[in-house]
Amino acid sequence: MVNSSAQNVILRSDNPELCLYAFVPILRDAEIKFWLRSSSALRAHNASSRLFLSGTAVQSFDIIDQCIFLLPSLKKSLEEQHFNCDKIDVNNLFCRVLDQARLWGEAYSLGEIRRDASTIACHLSLVNPFAVLIWNWHRPEGMLARAIAESMGIECWDIERTPWPGMLTLDKSGQLSETNLAASLRIFSNRHPKLQSPLENGLQQYIDRADEYISITRSKTLTWWQQPCSGISSATEIQQIDDYANSKYKILFAGQVDNDVQNFLFNPHFESNIQAFTAVLNSLPEDSFVVGKHHPMSRIPVTAYQHAIDNANHVTGIWTEKLDVVSSLSLVEHVIAVNSSFLFEALFAGKSCFELGTTMLSGLDVFFDCANHVDLKSAISDWLSSPLSDYKKRVVRSRVLTGYALSHGLLSFEDFGFTFKESDCKSFMVKWADQVLGCKAQPYDNLQSENHPLNSRMSSNSIAVKGLINYSSAISSLGHELSLVRHELSLARSPGVKKAAKTLLVSILKSIKRRIH
Repeated sequence: MVNSSAQNVILRSDNPELCLYAFVPILRDAEIKFWLRSSSALRAHNASSRLFLSGTAVQSFDIIDQCIFLLPSLKKSLEEQHFNCDKIDVNNLFCRVLDQARLWGEAYSLGEIRRDASTIACHLSLVNPFAVLIWNWHRPEGMLARAIAESMGIECWDIERTPWPGMLTLDKSGQLSETNLAASLRIFSNRHPKLQSPLENGLQQYIDRADEYISITRSKTLTWWQQPCSGISSATEIQQIDDYANSKYKILFAGQVDNDVQNFLFNPHFESNIQAFTAVLNSLPEDSFVVGKHHPMSRIPVTAYQHAIDNANHVTGIWTEKLDVVSSLSLVEHVIAVNSSFLFEALFAGKSCFELGTTMLSGLDVFFDCANHVDLKSAISDWLSSPLSDYKKRVVRSRVLTGYALSHGLLSFEDFGFTFKESDCKSFMVKWADQVLGCKAQPYDNLQSENHPLNSRMSSNSIAVKGLINYSSAISSLGHELSLVRHELSLARSPGVKKAAKTLLVSILKSIKRRIH
């Protein structure tokens, strides 16, 4: 049943309000709460702003709490229409979307793609949004929405979960390790090569922020996916296994989902998670006991992983879906995975961690790793024999870098109620709005100013899109960030890192000019 008031609001091409359009694949209670907080933050900047949600998860045409408008598929009005756009090679786009659907293992027909393309184009024409936010634009529908929006001259940003539990990124250029936040973390780390106790001046603030965040995640047993409730009893059973008790190395392997961006884009050595696990088993020394933690969303049966353990002659272990995060970490001192968010949670618990893929903290002396899978056995040997003092330094580095990320680009999916002992960090959702709107909160009366960034949609792609920049409006803050980029460019870095630094440099200079004028 169509809500008439919602229909009246949306079916106006001359809508004068500041609108955002978000394309989402899931819309559970937690997501609804997040979008409500986001909408409230946006309305604090602009009282007439509106947030429109669409995507496969949206089933009704309705208004939520007068803030969020749900736009389901407009099948009835679009049945006879065919998507066409002069600025897009439609056949090529549809073929790419079909290929992406196959990669994700999703059934997505050409007819459904044409229908969804027409729906998205219709929505964008009617809403005329300031920007389009896409929850994971590497998904087939996200790829489709991005191509259509960009062809219409509308900015597209990717919004996605990060390896930090309860934290998101909002980025205009990429996901996870390809985000500007990841680039800024590399620059920051290069500027401070010795992130260890005693800390350099000015870095304690990042430790404080990280520790508060870690404390909250522990108190809430916060993780991205629902965990089993049998963890304690299962851990007790494993501790009673003779091979576990007598083993020299107790190692946890965190299982992952194959149909995921982390695997598609940031797993250079292995085609699947079970292939990575088998390689680890073949590289472990004797006297090793492996605890395999099954991912709650994995489609691969537990028996497949257990079969791999049983076929490894020199190690023993168990693969189980009964352990939660806390109980599994209580069993081991060493954790290995491709690039699971579990690695970050293990770091917070003070564990020594080895990554097989790429994460947002790769190359920053946080995780042990290897250059290629051929050297995996020797790399794992070095990891397991490393002194306690080595990985304790890595844990300290991870806390400083986490605090920096919390201050420079991570956004809160959960309603944490952070304080960080500083008033300007009490609401992460304000940062979310800062990034989208490209300016700090200002009285609504000032929005009519000729020079206000919100007065022109195309002038909105400010430096706030670049997660490197501090949200302070002070030129001195921008100057500080500028020095980080210059430092990075002065070093002998890889072409990729230099390119990212140069891009950030241009953005900073543009932001300074905008702030001056």
